[in-house]
Amino acid sequence: EEESEEEISPEMLAVMEQRSFANPVNEGLEELCKLNGWTEDQFVRDAESLASMEIFWGGWHHIPPCMSHFAGVEFLQIMNQQMTELRNLESCRSLRQLHVTDCRLERISGLEYNTELRELYLFCNQIPRIEGLDALVNLETLWLSDNQITRLEGLNALASLKTIYIASNKINSVGSGFDCC
Repeated sequence: EEESEEEISPEMLAVMEQRSFANPVNEGLEELCKLNGWTEDQFVRDAESLASMEIFWGGWHHIPPCMSHFAGVEFLQIMNQQMTELRNLESCRSLRQLHVTDCRLERISGLEYNTELRELYLFCNQIPRIEGLDALVNLETLWLSDNQITRLEGLNALASLKTIYIASNKINSVGSGFDCC
């Protein structure tokens, strides 16, 4: 009686080791997967097909570097975290919709590689200036309500922008904010 064992290629073994929760460079990976209902096995085998991710719990101070495993993510929602800046999203080049709300963000940055973004929601943060959006040429919707913005600027490169929400800010100057539209 022969037992049938599935052959695992050397390439797949390398992927499994790279994506292992035990790998020290994957700090936060196990928690991210648990938050999104994925087992380690699901993640190892199907990471490229994971299109949606949420980070709601845990008191994260930054987006973990293990986001590099989620290159296919198109929708990312981060709420009620302790993040003052955006980083570690450079591998998420398929990202089309990003929500970072109630997270204490102090500036818009770290999005220069997310050129496929169509919708960006950054409401209820501490952002004082509109900046860091120049690479987002496909951006259609921008939510910046409930921040600390005082001047409407930094929108000139957003040729595709159709909708902007800026209520509940401290805007006292429009400047050249709508030259793009």
